[in-house]
Amino acid sequence: MSELLAALPPTLASSAVLPGSRAYGAAQHSYTYRGAPAAILYPGSADEVAQALTVATTYGERFSVRSGGHGISGRSTNDGGVVIDLTRLNGVEIEDAAAGTVRIGAGNRWGPVARALAPSGLAITSGDSGDVGVGGLATVGGIGLLARRDGLTIDRVTGAEIVVADGRVVWTDADHEPELFWGIRGAGPNLGVVTSLRFRAAHLRGVGHADLVYDWPSLEAGLPAWAEVVLASPREVNAFLYAVRGPRGVRAMVQALVATDDEQEIQTMLQPFVDVPGAVNAQARITTYDQVVPYGGHPHSGQAGGPVRSALLNEIDAGTGRDLDGVLAAGADMVQIRPVGGAVNDIAPDATAYAHRHQQFAVMASGRAPFDTAWAPVLARADGLYLNFDNSGDPALVELAYPGQTRTRLRALKAVWDPADLFRENFPIV
Repeated sequence: MSELLAALPPTLASSAVLPGSRAYGAAQHSYTYRGAPAAILYPGSADEVAQALTVATTYGERFSVRSGGHGISGRSTNDGGVVIDLTRLNGVEIEDAAAGTVRIGAGNRWGPVARALAPSGLAITSGDSGDVGVGGLATVGGIGLLARRDGLTIDRVTGAEIVVADGRVVWTDADHEPELFWGIRGAGPNLGVVTSLRFRAAHLRGVGHADLVYDWPSLEAGLPAWAEVVLASPREVNAFLYAVRGPRGVRAMVQALVATDDEQEIQTMLQPFVDVPGAVNAQARITTYDQVVPYGGHPHSGQAGGPVRSALLNEIDAGTGRDLDGVLAAGADMVQIRPVGGAVNDIAPDATAYAHRHQQFAVMASGRAPFDTAWAPVLARADGLYLNFDNSGDPALVELAYPGQTRTRLRALKAVWDPADLFRENFPIV
């Protein structure tokens, strides 16, 4: 490690965090994995990312890239290798408020981004946590509360700066390296280190936000009616469901968002959710989008470790609910469901490396204890896989994540931009 430190340029050496330093305990872990890296580097520019990449690959067999450290896979830290942490790349520049053009550093978090955009009446669909990093979400998918209206987060990306395997800093968009631009929207971590992105933000002054609670005897009994309401709702409405074992069956908590600040429209669009049998509580308010993605900013400690599994489904019926009941009974702590229809499916399957453009629901299960046997019937129903919600690392699932021609194109891209497969920690595509 002394050789590594000696190889660092002064700007990287001065901010490097090593085992034994006061800052190490707050920097070594990710959201789902307790890591013990040999060094954590904090580049402040794309050129410094290239320098950090050279050092990391020269003096270690393994390195990780970290945007926010919130990733389910836990791959943003490691044991004994180098972590390239993009935290200092956190700028937010509103280039044209009228057009919604903004440029954002990959190391920022979605909560602070939402706060920075709110005064201009702008918003970019992201996840349900403001602690999620920009780079990790905006290069793989991004299933947010505005997805049915605005598409995935990657669908709002119009360009990106990326450090590729040979250390070059490349700008890519529809007119510059367009095939690389196709690939980074869905498989970005396999192709390089994205350092900043240009987005087309949506105009959004206010939203309706609701919390609903359902008590059902089972997901088999209650979930199909809720799913029908989701599919019948206008695109301005989206609702994430989080199901856990309850005292009398299953308790399902729903976070719903309506992309308007008109009180009557909000009430009208939310009423079908209130009418779903089993509703025991419903509260709604008018707020702004930045208040819906709260930011905590607390250090990660591997607090959410354990298996996480993902499946993209075309429908949810009683049989789906029965299979998910089995997952909870087997020890999963939570089942989460996010709608992915609407504007997500307006995009052609071959327009980005995220090819899943006809499915209706993303399902995720998580827990501390293994539940793969119970998950198998759900996976058998799957018509795709969202990588950000799965940490199995099973190479057999690559075809679900990158089906058919998508994987063929990605392999061709890897041959051009990363022939030695330097960026292989995310998911094996070669």
